[in-house]
Amino acid sequence: MRFLLNILFILLLCYPLQASKIDSLKSVLKKTKGKDKIEVIFSLASTYEPISPVERGQFAELGYKLALESLNDSLIAVGLKNMALSKYYLQDFDSTTYYFQAALEQYRANKDTFGISVCIGNLGMLYQNNMQFANAIDYYLESKELKEKRKDTVSLTILYSNLVSLYFEMEDTDQALEYNKLVEHLNNTYPKMPKDFSPGVALNYGAIYLRMSQKHISKSFKDIEQVYLKKDNYTLNDSARFYLHLSKENYEKALKYYSSVKDSINLALVYQGIGNYLMIEKNFEDSFEAYFKALDIYTKYNSIREVARVLTNIAYIYSKISNFKKSLEYYQKADSIATIYSIWDVAHNANEALYKYYYLIGDKSKAIEPLMKLNEIEDSLDIQNIKYRLNKLKAQESISRKDYQIQLLEKDKKLLGRERLILFILISIVIVLAILLYARFRYKAKTNKQLESKNKDLQLLNTALEESKIELTDTNNAKDKMFSIIAHDLRNPVGSLRLMSGMLVEEYHSFSEEERIDFLNSLKDSTDKVYNLMENLLTWSRSQRGKIECHPVQTNLFRLVENVKDSLKNNADSKNITVYNLVKTELEMIIDPNLTATIVRNLLSNSIKFSEDNTDITIESKTSHNECTEIIIRDQGIGMSKDQINKLFALDSNNTTKGTKGEEGTGLGLLLCKEFAELQGGNIRVESKQGVGSTFYLCLNNIETPLP
Repeated sequence: MRFLLNILFILLLCYPLQASKIDSLKSVLKKTKGKDKIEVIFSLASTYEPISPVERGQFAELGYKLALESLNDSLIAVGLKNMALSKYYLQDFDSTTYYFQAALEQYRANKDTFGISVCIGNLGMLYQNNMQFANAIDYYLESKELKEKRKDTVSLTILYSNLVSLYFEMEDTDQALEYNKLVEHLNNTYPKMPKDFSPGVALNYGAIYLRMSQKHISKSFKDIEQVYLKKDNYTLNDSARFYLHLSKENYEKALKYYSSVKDSINLALVYQGIGNYLMIEKNFEDSFEAYFKALDIYTKYNSIREVARVLTNIAYIYSKISNFKKSLEYYQKADSIATIYSIWDVAHNANEALYKYYYLIGDKSKAIEPLMKLNEIEDSLDIQNIKYRLNKLKAQESISRKDYQIQLLEKDKKLLGRERLILFILISIVIVLAILLYARFRYKAKTNKQLESKNKDLQLLNTALEESKIELTDTNNAKDKMFSIIAHDLRNPVGSLRLMSGMLVEEYHSFSEEERIDFLNSLKDSTDKVYNLMENLLTWSRSQRGKIECHPVQTNLFRLVENVKDSLKNNADSKNITVYNLVKTELEMIIDPNLTATIVRNLLSNSIKFSEDNTDITIESKTSHNECTEIIIRDQGIGMSKDQINKLFALDSNNTTKGTKGEEGTGLGLLLCKEFAELQGGNIRVESKQGVGSTFYLCLNNIETPLP
């Protein structure tokens, strides 16, 4: 997979100049000395960048040499950066990495945040292009912190896009998804963002959701040995189909856009992604067509890495349809390209497939060559990591040598400055006396401030007492309001009970059997409403008095949600609503299962109540960096206004609202959810938009010890 805006760092540092500009700089060079002369040489190096890499390198080396002689830290840092760029244009990537490492160390010593940002961004892209993702991620994350401090939105968005690509390559789809959401958010909210970000975000979503769907398929999927043995049969469960559907939607968006603007390279990426999800669906004929479209474009534009990857995909499908001759042919093509251009992931996959095929058919003589290549690939990756560490050590060593030269220079300066020592001592005595006088003045001022602070503390204490009094009054008023709401909600069902029971007693024989049954059903409904209301009221009352206790045990969240989903199946079926349980099947937590099930049941019941017929509800899980696990319930219902959201968990508001089919509630369900979440050290929040739907987030932590 390849993502948008992997912008080359060189384009940020060069600008086009005419030949007359070069002549002008050479003329100025003859007239300047010292620092100005070095800066002119650096300008000449940049000017030659698009014209002659060799001459660019010559001026870069001259400028760096003079910068070292000048012992000027700022010029040395620029010289190291220029050396890195000149080596890059000469395609000496080991030297490029070394000089950028050295420039970074110098910029760190200079505390130059802009220079640090440029170097770590360039090093990140160098390691990313060289498939060393773990090294690249370190530099990108450091660059992210600097760009966030500078609030450079456009550069930050480009960096987030690169992080999406990196985390995807490292198979961390959760992180890739989070950063792609950040790119989408910045693209939608920042007015100066380039227009071509939006389709790129859709392209990224397509690949990420495709990878997420693959995680829900059996482990035999894409295991080449299982393919050869014809044991890779798999089925798509709810989660796999859900994410595959999202992937298709996003690839179709990207396809529509890139087809309209005739963006061939990104169009090839779309075809490659379409081929991937068609392969998962076992639609091999259409998958072949998509892959060959991508291959034609990549070949035309000489996108070597992507050509090699598509060849392995085509080889894999041939093996799926048992055309092993063609499969081996395409794996060998992919390996040939990958070996020449050091595309180690493709070379590894191709040689693994070749080795396993020959080994399984018993031709061990042919299996030896791909096996030896696999070992060579592992060695190559180890060598790359060793080069990375050596470049870093060499860079630090060069800075240490420069520091030693500076120390010698400082020693000479001290020897020449002895005559100034006496004058310095006299001045120091005067300064000390002035400091003592100032300190006495400051002491008096500090004492006065402390007295003022004490007075303010007393005023704040009085204010806090007044606020506590007001809060107590508000709490009592809120409880009075609650009982008023309960009385109001009881009046209708109790009144119905009284009226219908009276009619049955007084005129029992005048009604038909069918009418009596209708009356009895109505009486049962009213009785159920009164019972549910009393149950909720008693439960809420017990929670207020601290009578409900939390008993945490190890609980499988997927099974808990599945049980709640089953208990409300009739409610959902009556409105033809589909509930998807996307909670991770292996997710275990130490929580109170009864309290948590009550919360999920109330939230899911509300979602069904306020959803229209023939809609979907999803229940997902997500674990954040602070170890909070969220259960997310998302519906496509009628939604709520901001005013309704603000009053949703308020004790002094009557928030009972009828559902889409007139379903009635007691108004206490969400209050109980809030109480039970907080009883477990968690919380509930909600996002909603009228006419679109609502999303409830239940955040829970593992309970290490029983809560009081």
